[in-house]
Amino acid sequence: MEINSNLLTAQNSGAAKSTATPTVSDSTGAAAYASTSAQSTATQGDSVTLSGEAIMLSRLYGGSEKGIPATPLVGSKDVGAADPVMWLNADDRSALSDLYGYAQQTGADLHYVDDIAFQLAYYRQTAGTVVSNWTTNPMYDMEGHRLTSSFSDKDVASAKVIQTNSNNTKLDKGFLNYILDQGYGQNHIMNFQFLEKFVTDGSSANNTNSNLTEFGTYAVNPRSIVTASKDVEFHRPEPDFISTNGVFTITAKGAKNGFVLVDGQPIQQQKANSVEVKNGHLAANIEKPSFAKMILAMLKARLLNRT
Repeated sequence: MEINSNLLTAQNSGAAKSTATPTVSDSTGAAAYASTSAQSTATQGDSVTLSGEAIMLSRLYGGSEKGIPATPLVGSKDVGAADPVMWLNADDRSALSDLYGYAQQTGADLHYVDDIAFQLAYYRQTAGTVVSNWTTNPMYDMEGHRLTSSFSDKDVASAKVIQTNSNNTKLDKGFLNYILDQGYGQNHIMNFQFLEKFVTDGSSANNTNSNLTEFGTYAVNPRSIVTASKDVEFHRPEPDFISTNGVFTITAKGAKNGFVLVDGQPIQQQKANSVEVKNGHLAANIEKPSFAKMILAMLKARLLNRT
């Protein structure tokens, strides 16, 4: 792991700044960081105390500034093409550095910051448009019950505090509005209480007055509540065919509409709605709805008979 020496801070023993590379083994907690999970990352127990920026580089970019793209990726067109952290910009990295430094100084598990980093990276990667807001764009289950995403009372209270003190963090305000909106709760994984402590403590990575023992051990808890309405609010039309584990079945409605299975695939047959017109040497199949074509064919047949 390559870490610039100017990103290391002295130990409490009073030793000079060290340029030694610490031994690290912990991995990032955000499951979406597939490429990051196998990398060495900084932990609170390293032999030297790392700055917030050094921890950020270690957790997200393999410990080196070389892992940061010269220009952050922009927009959702490249989704799936690279690690989500490739979408983080300089301001994002600065905000996350503050959070990592704060967690390090106060004894909080760094995985709480990993969750924030993942959600911010995903927000940048998808331009905040991939996940639907269930408040403004209703979502329904297969039976037609409307699904509602909401926060616990504890998270609602923390969200209000975070919004009120949002100027105490460098985190993008658009991202905060997005992540604190209950309509997007189905995409909510970060711990609001940890972020609340951060913004109320003044968002300073050098703040050592707080001791976040409650966040000393990382715990994964459901961060949103999804409920279904009692009544069916959306009546889905009967399908023509159904696929169950890749096996298609034609419904009664589908059979009525001319669907059949051909080599296991649903195919709609053309209805035999044609009438054959024979006159002289000309025979033409004219579809019933096209009366004009029928008259034109008859005229052509008469002309042929005259020759």
